[in-house]
Amino acid sequence: MGKIGLSVVTIAIFVLSLNAATKVKRVLKGNMTLVYKIVPPNVDNFLDMFSDGIFYGRFRTNSFINKPQIQTQKRRSTWTTGIGGSIIYKTAYLKGFGATAGLYTSQNPWHINQSEVEYLKGDRGTLSRYNAVTSGNFNMTVLAQAYIQYKQFKSDIKIGRQIFESRLTASDDTKMIPNTFEGISYIGKHFSKTTIKLAYFTKQKLRDHTTFHDVLAYDDSNKAAYSQWTQNDDAGMPHGLTTTKLAQKGIKTRLIIAQINNKSIRNLRFMFNYTSVPKLVSSITLDAYYKIHLPNGFTAIPGFRYMQQFDEGAGAIGGANLKDDAKGYTNPTSVNGKLYGARLDLRHNGFLGRLGYTYIANESDIIAPWRGYPTGGFTRNMAQYNWYANTASYMLRLGYNFKQIGINTFVRYAVQDFDNNKPGTPADHNAIELDLTKTFASVPNLYLKLRMEYVSYKSGTRDMLDNIKSAPSYGDYRFGINYLF
Repeated sequence: MGKIGLSVVTIAIFVLSLNAATKVKRVLKGNMTLVYKIVPPNVDNFLDMFSDGIFYGRFRTNSFINKPQIQTQKRRSTWTTGIGGSIIYKTAYLKGFGATAGLYTSQNPWHINQSEVEYLKGDRGTLSRYNAVTSGNFNMTVLAQAYIQYKQFKSDIKIGRQIFESRLTASDDTKMIPNTFEGISYIGKHFSKTTIKLAYFTKQKLRDHTTFHDVLAYDDSNKAAYSQWTQNDDAGMPHGLTTTKLAQKGIKTRLIIAQINNKSIRNLRFMFNYTSVPKLVSSITLDAYYKIHLPNGFTAIPGFRYMQQFDEGAGAIGGANLKDDAKGYTNPTSVNGKLYGARLDLRHNGFLGRLGYTYIANESDIIAPWRGYPTGGFTRNMAQYNWYANTASYMLRLGYNFKQIGINTFVRYAVQDFDNNKPGTPADHNAIELDLTKTFASVPNLYLKLRMEYVSYKSGTRDMLDNIKSAPSYGDYRFGINYLF
């Protein structure tokens, strides 16, 4: 689709949003996932499947400024702005069968120069870096969702391109286009207060990509032609697991997921997750949260997380470090690893206070390039990756939801203690983040979100080779508008 066609899609979404009814078909949660309040009905014939289907629209903008204190060879001041949205169509259901298609677009009418694209970090989600540097196209339009569905007898089966939320997979829809997968999934609620999720995915599309690609392969075929941006180039992707090495061993990456969420025991929430890429790596994760009612309306919720990562061949191919530099690791050719997490929430009406802690065993980094964060909900701040081996993190979060005026805000401060001896890990740094969301009673489909973070690195840190680690402190500023119709 050419630039004119892309602009037409954006204009159409904008015009439709202006003429949309004010009824609330979907609501946007704090983590930017969508909850459908109005869904298509069940019908008796094939034609009614389409005539009784429902369109869901979303107009959105996202702007980013990333400003380091000192410009370095790897970090420069950057900015991006995305304008666009999505149109999703869901058919009605005939004997449980239905279908969904979701077209997404992100337009960048004002953008940085092509030569600056390589410096984009967390602000790269409004464009495809590969398309921008190879063809000068700073716009993205992609059919990110397209699946058939069978929804009957407390079962929900989807085949095709889809969003799948689990412990290590997520839409992570905080930019312009969500992270989605190709394959088959199943969600069942046959047992009381229990949800079972199963999935088998053959492809993934990261938020800043326009095509679907390998679920666990970093392209090393032609760096001069920016091939590394065509496959899985997520920040949590091990750079040593390359397309060349996997092709030599005849490995085609597949993602298998099994998860159980249970609330059968009063006040206890439990989650078990199994995630695997056969012949490479697998993991199990256990989460538990227990609600304790305190006097005067307070509630305390302690939570625990344990994750065990198993090496099934990835270590010998790509090594123990995400950045392909495993010097200083206990076993440089193994991805066996563990994560321990604990947190304590204190809630009262609109107030939430949280203390969180995570520790990654001194073995391997945790492999998680599917946008579900291993330390998420415990110690992860915006754009922070704190699951390198031998890393301890601490987080304090304080927030309040002023429901009367439609403002929900929180601040969180994280201390990240990395293993500075290892060349392949970051220098120690602290991060403070402010999030503010504004909603409007008179315009219930409108959401404004402001996020600001300052990351302060410990300068002068030397690794085991006596090299000074790159430590550019920086500010990260983000503002987004969402209108659902």
